[in-house]
Amino acid sequence: MSQRSGPTTIAYERVGQIVAIAHADCPPADAEWKAYLALLERSVPSVTGILVTTDGAAPDAGQRAAMARLLAKVGGRFRTAVITSSRVARGVVTLMGWFNSDIRAFEPDELSVAFDHLGVADPYAREHLRRRLLMLRIQMVMPTGEGLASELASSELGTVDALLAQSPAALKKEVLRRSGRPPAAR
Repeated sequence: MSQRSGPTTIAYERVGQIVAIAHADCPPADAEWKAYLALLERSVPSVTGILVTTDGAAPDAGQRAAMARLLAKVGGRFRTAVITSSRVARGVVTLMGWFNSDIRAFEPDELSVAFDHLGVADPYAREHLRRRLLMLRIQMVMPTGEGLASELASSELGTVDALLAQSPAALKKEVLRRSGRPPAAR
């Protein structure tokens, strides 16, 4: 069963044994972060990893502490791959590594290496995760674009990977272009 938050600051979904999460351009809202942690807690031990995509947004200090408490409560850690080109987000990954030694940051073009880190070997599972992650990213840049997100996620895998590697502004522009809608006037 798929779970995700509202379109405000994070979108997430359980995909098999992995929870995929996409961040907006700001830290998660506390209520959304609590709901996300509740999903993780309910999913132990069947969730084996977390796949994150962010362009720089990250949990704040209180939210990182809540994650640390959850990890202590469930007696372990989640193998986590954070897809980002942001130095700020990479710094947060380093901080989170103090209480989860299985967290690593990867560049957007290193998705296959991130899947290796998560232990996702099956090509079908990798493809499905790529497509779901793209849908979550599109929901973050265009909350009303879910229909188009589904269409784009059905594209050839090379197109999916290219879209996943784009900045939020470039992704939104591409979504608008493909939908035939003009970009909003500035």
